[in-house]
Amino acid sequence: MKRLILLRHGKSSWENNVLDEDRPLQKIAYDDAELVAETFGREANYNFTIWSSKANRAKTTAQLIVEKLEDQVDDFRIKDEFYTFNAAELLKLIFKLPDLIDNMMLVGHNPAFTQLVNYFCETAELGNLPTTGLVEMEFKSDNWSSIREAKINLLLFPKNLR
Repeated sequence: MKRLILLRHGKSSWENNVLDEDRPLQKIAYDDAELVAETFGREANYNFTIWSSKANRAKTTAQLIVEKLEDQVDDFRIKDEFYTFNAAELLKLIFKLPDLIDNMMLVGHNPAFTQLVNYFCETAELGNLPTTGLVEMEFKSDNWSSIREAKINLLLFPKNLR
């Protein structure tokens, strides 16, 4: 069995004139990450690996999760190739994940994350994964390369946790 947890980065700031990948988080994103991390930590009774996009907003969101759930995090890495908004590119990367990892959290971007949830869970019909939104999907497969249809175990949206 494989679990894929998709966590969209927190709400970012457009105030500074910086490159897209350098945009920082807004203050609310820190509060949202704490809410999501606390709830996820209570619900997830397993350890996981977390890989993040190199974008500042994603890295910071991932680091907040790691700080809050350090006892459950087996490994944390920043992966340049996960800085993508394209679901097809992301899908290729997911199919190549190491099979030794059963529980993988990816921290990244829309529209790719919303599209992936809808791809793997046809009945989900998720219109938009909000910032700091988390989706845990479970696959009946032992190999990432053969994952197809998923069951959604958990949907965490900050607005529902406040």
